[in-house]
Amino acid sequence: MVPEARAARLLSEAAAQAREEGRAVLQEADVFPALEALGVGVPGWFVVPGLDAGTVLAHGVWRGSPIDASSLPGERVVVKLLSPVVPHRTEVGGVRVAPRSPEGIATAIAALAAASPDPAARFLVMEWVEHASEPGGELLLGARWTDDFGPVVTLGLGGVASEVLAEGTGMVRLSSAAHADEACLGRSLAGTPLAALATGGVRGRAPRIPLEELARAEASFAALARALIPGTLQELEVNPLATLDGRVVALDALARLTPPGAAEEGTPPPLSAGRREGIRRILAPGSVAVVGVSSRMNPGRVIVRNLLHAGFPPEHLRIVKPGEETLDGCRCVPDVDALDPAVDLLVVAVGAEEVPALLESVVRGRR
Repeated sequence: MVPEARAARLLSEAAAQAREEGRAVLQEADVFPALEALGVGVPGWFVVPGLDAGTVLAHGVWRGSPIDASSLPGERVVVKLLSPVVPHRTEVGGVRVAPRSPEGIATAIAALAAASPDPAARFLVMEWVEHASEPGGELLLGARWTDDFGPVVTLGLGGVASEVLAEGTGMVRLSSAAHADEACLGRSLAGTPLAALATGGVRGRAPRIPLEELARAEASFAALARALIPGTLQELEVNPLATLDGRVVALDALARLTPPGAAEEGTPPPLSAGRREGIRRILAPGSVAVVGVSSRMNPGRVIVRNLLHAGFPPEHLRIVKPGEETLDGCRCVPDVDALDPAVDLLVVAVGAEEVPALLESVVRGRR
């Protein structure tokens, strides 16, 4: 069985078990075996049952036996809360680093139990993986369903600051799972700032991982997305995915199950030709109009100059600005009704109070 098929089968079995238990999410203990089947590295780990199944004593005894972490390397371990009602553990202090000893692990578990809103929570004891936490040392790799593009794969900067780091930096890429293969993804990754950070080949640093390894992981998630999304899963995410020693290692994982009713409906029908053409025009417009451009520098003017700087032809860029003939070499029109022919993409950079009337005019004229 090929790795992707084995991983999909393991996730399907984990999802079925979760549904029987009334859970809507999968966490590391459910997802790590599938990631291993894909060839993604995972730390050593084991699960300690919830406090309702026994008592953790100060000296590290659990149900009459010491907690044994001797199978895990190193002097430290990571102890995490495992609960379907606490998917974002950092919000409740659900992650602890502890000495790799029965006493140290027991103390961490007791602290997590005290902070947990779920009295039936279990606990994941995981190998501590030393890695770079700087941008590029931690990535986010995910797959999810979108109504417009079907299943897509996300690759970007990871860690607890992933959203902040990605905002405005172009450090997140979305790829359609339908047509993603390792060779194609590798070509599109090559030369990007994200790849430079992830592989570590910047400012004379030795590369962390080969570009091909990153593309392979992304392609594997695309295969999982094609097999499981949306019929079984809505979303699968690994964050952070550490880059070290020539490979990627999953340090955290979460999957959201597709609700039963939606799963029975199966994969939605493919996009119509008209919908695909509309998306193409947004992603690769042949003509653009910008509303809200000032004679002085303002957000609308910045957008116009960015488009021109990126090489967009000024003859295909129009500015909606009454009283002007041209601006920055682009033809001006007095209002959106004067956009004839209609443009592929209309960029709106006006105050919130102006938006309703503007949108009514756009919809009325289909500009």
